[in-house]
Amino acid sequence: MASSPPLFDALVFPLIRRAVRRSPAAKGLEHIRIETDELNRTLTSRPSLAAFAEWTPKLACIDNWVAQRLGVAQIYRRRLGHRMVSAEAPEAVIVGSCFTNFPVIVPRERCGDIARAMMLAGYDVGRSLYPNVHRHPKFTSVDGQSSNIDSMTNSTIYLPTHFRVPDSYAEAISERLEAEIGE
Repeated sequence: MASSPPLFDALVFPLIRRAVRRSPAAKGLEHIRIETDELNRTLTSRPSLAAFAEWTPKLACIDNWVAQRLGVAQIYRRRLGHRMVSAEAPEAVIVGSCFTNFPVIVPRERCGDIARAMMLAGYDVGRSLYPNVHRHPKFTSVDGQSSNIDSMTNSTIYLPTHFRVPDSYAEAISERLEAEIGE
């Protein structure tokens, strides 16, 4: 009975929503209103049992994982903070970020070689998965310029901040990247 859609919509989902709104991660977020009734129904209906099975053990860990990601990002910032994408952002914005990765600007002409050297040395680094959308054939007819996006995607290396990245690895990878850049 507790998993029936009407009961879930009326009782369980509002309780979950209230708990999420009270969480530290939700503070400062703007409310997003969705006007489409069909989409709204999808967002407020009961998730599948598989989703509950996946989320339940993770919900209690979220605050710790965010704290771990911020700690790893802080290690990267000590060595590479001046090269971080949006390094000029206010400290409050940086501290309030979740750092799903740590983006580092490197010399554009050497970006591929630096990433390759890092990977060959056994470090987990990434490059931009999404190039500038203006370069995609479906969007070349869109007016405007986006050279800044070209520059960023072609000169950024992403360092991992996953909650299982130990501090020692974060120190080692940032030290190695700094050496590869030549600082």
